[in-house]
Amino acid sequence: MILIFLLQIFPGKSTAQDTSLKVSNLRDLGVIFMEKGEYQLAYYYNYSYYQMETDTAKRIGAALDAIDACLLTGHYPEADKIIFDLENWRSDVTDLLKMKYAYSLLKQKEFTRANIYLSRIENPLVFLNQYHFLKAWSGLNSNLKSECIDNLNLIDNTFIAYNEVNGIKEMLTSDKKQKTKHVALSLPMSMLVPGLGQAYSGFYFDALQSFGLNAAFGIGAYSSWRYELTKDKTDRTYVLPALSTLIFSVFYITNLYNTVNVTHKANLYSEQEYFRKISDRFDIILENDTYFVRFKIRL
Repeated sequence: MILIFLLQIFPGKSTAQDTSLKVSNLRDLGVIFMEKGEYQLAYYYNYSYYQMETDTAKRIGAALDAIDACLLTGHYPEADKIIFDLENWRSDVTDLLKMKYAYSLLKQKEFTRANIYLSRIENPLVFLNQYHFLKAWSGLNSNLKSECIDNLNLIDNTFIAYNEVNGIKEMLTSDKKQKTKHVALSLPMSMLVPGLGQAYSGFYFDALQSFGLNAAFGIGAYSSWRYELTKDKTDRTYVLPALSTLIFSVFYITNLYNTVNVTHKANLYSEQEYFRKISDRFDIILENDTYFVRFKIRL
């Protein structure tokens, strides 16, 4: 299929005596495949041209298209390599490429790597709104609320999703925050009634398990002591009461430790849910791939 397509493009090359392609033809094919949406083939031809061409300006043009094709087909390591190769050539071009690549990483939820690329951008003037938007999204997913708000405040009304950005800022600055559970309350509750602190934190299975085990071993310890004390003093050994009390003590202390642990988990989950709802608003805006990724970099 590809061979037929090539023969249609280059009918003069279809004779038996000359079937080879020139280096310049690789670039032509890369451009054609890019325009037709055949990004996988566009990557192969543009990257091949980039490797074989000696003219710096022509190499950069092919490299830019190759990076676009990489990002659109998921060849992220290859895009990373090309950006690294171009870094010492044109700082303004590589800044934009880093931002495009950071966007792709954010779409993959690789927030740490994306933030590294965004921090390496020296002068993001051409697409300043997008830059601050991506910085805000990256900061939000690191639970850096103030940093997220600061970057959103730097976005002006020319941004395509300016109204949605204002909605996100309202969510971040509103008085409604994540629900917080307090260890100072859950721990005394579990001291009085094992499992009550877990129930307060929303971990009902842990609450039932803790209450059941502590009740069972507590009754066992009480019964063993009661039985031992009914014996004649000369017959008492206290082995069974001591053992049952030790087991009950272990489960009681474990109940207190578990109470503190699940309270922290409940707060962490609540915080993640709070930021996830806001992050979902970012995702809706970022569905506009054309605006963020497919802008054409002009040399």
